[in-house]
Amino acid sequence: DKGLVVIDDSKRNDIGNTARAYAYAHLAKDGPINADLMTVSPFLGTDSIQPFIDVAIKDGKGIFVLVKTSNPSSVEISEATNAHREKIRDWLASYVHTIGKTCVGKYGYSSIGAVVGATFPEEAQLLRSTMKNNFFLVPGFGAQGGGAKDVVPCFNEDGLGAVVSSSRDIL
Repeated sequence: DKGLVVIDDSKRNDIGNTARAYAYAHLAKDGPINADLMTVSPFLGTDSIQPFIDVAIKDGKGIFVLVKTSNPSSVEISEATNAHREKIRDWLASYVHTIGKTCVGKYGYSSIGAVVGATFPEEAQLLRSTMKNNFFLVPGFGAQGGGAKDVVPCFNEDGLGAVVSSSRDIL
């Protein structure tokens, strides 16, 4: 109501009808939450993300796919390798980049972005090289240990492309 951008950091997902219901509830203009963007977990597969992408595109919204979260144990998943010996985070970055090409706006950024933690700046730099046209939502700044120098790799060379979150410090 105040004209602010609302990011729903609910990390939602499910399969089939339930994913469609979550996407509608959280993102649809006529849904009960009507957020502008939301975080989505990819760990139920790409078909589970598609309903969120569909609603986001239809209603001019966006999503951030969890790619490299800020918590220390995230390495258990993000640094694991798939059957092709590719790190999960790198596969997810390629997926976000590829699917994001379908919805790039007039300023060159996609409405499909990635969650990339400030607590892993080296990985963020590698991920940014893959996802040049995707916004990063950057948690982990402040209370979790990420600082100003750590978020720099999350931005593009023009200084754009990232939203830094500092929720715990604000609380």
